[in-house]
Amino acid sequence: MPQPTYYPDHDTNDANSTVTDATIQQNGWPELAQVPNVSWNWLFRTVGLWIRYLAGGGSNYVLSDDSDNLTSTAAETIFKLSTADIKYTIPAGTLAVGSRIRVRSVVRFANASGASSSFNSRIRIGGLTGLQIPATNAVDAAPSTGNWLITDAEAIVHSTGAAANIRFSGYASIAGGGGTVVYTPSTTTTPAYDNVDTTGNLDIVATGDWSHSDPLDVAVLTQFEVRVLPPV
Repeated sequence: MPQPTYYPDHDTNDANSTVTDATIQQNGWPELAQVPNVSWNWLFRTVGLWIRYLAGGGSNYVLSDDSDNLTSTAAETIFKLSTADIKYTIPAGTLAVGSRIRVRSVVRFANASGASSSFNSRIRIGGLTGLQIPATNAVDAAPSTGNWLITDAEAIVHSTGAAANIRFSGYASIAGGGGTVVYTPSTTTTPAYDNVDTTGNLDIVATGDWSHSDPLDVAVLTQFEVRVLPPV
């Protein structure tokens, strides 16, 4: 397709005029700095946001298969798929003020050891040692089979930089299964503030741990979805 020669514009008297091809980028888009009218700058940015929205609402990650079994560990561990950490990496400098991070995890867990065990599920921004988005959920399963722990969390970026400020909240619920299951909600399910470093890459991960090590205690991450939405 031939590259356009002229683009519409307004002069200082708000009369119609044109922008010549001398101010057009090689990809055919007008250089925003060369378009003096503020309304055109707003239009191009708004159209760009809508294109990103219609293309999927920002960056997305969906787990392709059930994770490896998480068992025999009392240490917090990132769920893995074929021995590799399950994660979505937000590239450095991607987040802006108003960006939103939405995460859903679904964990199927079973305690077949016959002894009371607690399973904790967490979502973190920044890897295993990163910021814990609410909903750390302790579940007493003694014993149980086929229970589900469903967690939803959201973080909103209020500032950027090495100590970026974000506000986050989350909640979780238990579904199905058998045995005795007691859901203990996180003490940080109400909106709270904390800091992350948006100048570096940020890994979004789901983790889990059991109250003691037993090969009969098994947890599987069956759903893990991450969506990073641009500012509105």
